[in-house]
Amino acid sequence: MMRGLAQSVARYGHADHQAFRPRSFSRLAFTMPGQTSPTAPVVASSAFAAPSADLIGGVVVGEAASIWYQCVLRADVARISVGRGSNVQDGTVIHVASSGLKGNEKPTLIGENCTIGHQALLHACTLEDRAFVGMQACIMDDAVLQSDSIVAAGSLVTPGKVVRSGELWGGRPAKRMRLLTDDEVAFILKSAEFYQELAAKHRHAMGSRAVNMSQDHKPALKSELDRIKKAGGYVSADGRVDGNLNLSRSLGDFAYKKDKSLKVTEQKISGEAEVRHSQLGEADRYLVIGCDGIFEKVSSQSLLDFLLPRLRRRRRQAPGEVEPLSAAFAAS
Repeated sequence: MMRGLAQSVARYGHADHQAFRPRSFSRLAFTMPGQTSPTAPVVASSAFAAPSADLIGGVVVGEAASIWYQCVLRADVARISVGRGSNVQDGTVIHVASSGLKGNEKPTLIGENCTIGHQALLHACTLEDRAFVGMQACIMDDAVLQSDSIVAAGSLVTPGKVVRSGELWGGRPAKRMRLLTDDEVAFILKSAEFYQELAAKHRHAMGSRAVNMSQDHKPALKSELDRIKKAGGYVSADGRVDGNLNLSRSLGDFAYKKDKSLKVTEQKISGEAEVRHSQLGEADRYLVIGCDGIFEKVSSQSLLDFLLPRLRRRRRQAPGEVEPLSAAFAAS
């Protein structure tokens, strides 16, 4: 009801509409047992949490992880952690227990690069790295999914069960069906990586956009072209000064700055730098600095779309991943 009210007010106007954001209703700080002050959900800067996902209390979402639409993660009596690169898909419910089988508070712990399928239910359980939970599966209190294990869609893993590494479990109640094939084990990581890429696209669709921090001083830009011509130069059909350089300003390139009758700022290639002052805010994540050879062919937004998923995974580029930029490099 409250979220619907917030959305209605936001849609039809409010005196302080800039500060009135429906999204705030899906992130709730909550005072957990034994605490004197509320604990607010923490979402890593490179993670994706859909606006319609409800995160309540002691929820921690790691780098490059994703919480999808209409999920509910309620950590009001114990914590919930979602590890780096894991995805919690649409409609999933994750809760905790105030008293597990062993008589203590029981969190829900999800390791790295896990996949939790659509409309799954996780309750006070543990998923180690690269565990895979199928759609509408239910994992109950004190159950453990070890690394590289799969629970089939629609299955019920009863309290205290341990799904061991390399095993496939299925049924209601779930039982060990067989060992996983090598391809199935590899698929677990591929699934996580796919959702990391997909989450980056959704973040972009919701407002992750490139902001140019300087003007692109292409030689064909009128102000640059006028100066180049006045200095005795020309710009070729492919946008290069005297048919060579695809930039019009630099600190070097002295062969284009030989006319002693002209000021430094009047040469074919100007040494004048553009200086801008920008106030950065919480939404600003990365500063990308690239040479003219990249930005001759690649737009700022295209470069951002390429880099974001890889920055969020925080790993080195594999040889095949730099190929999309190869076409941007000047032939020389």
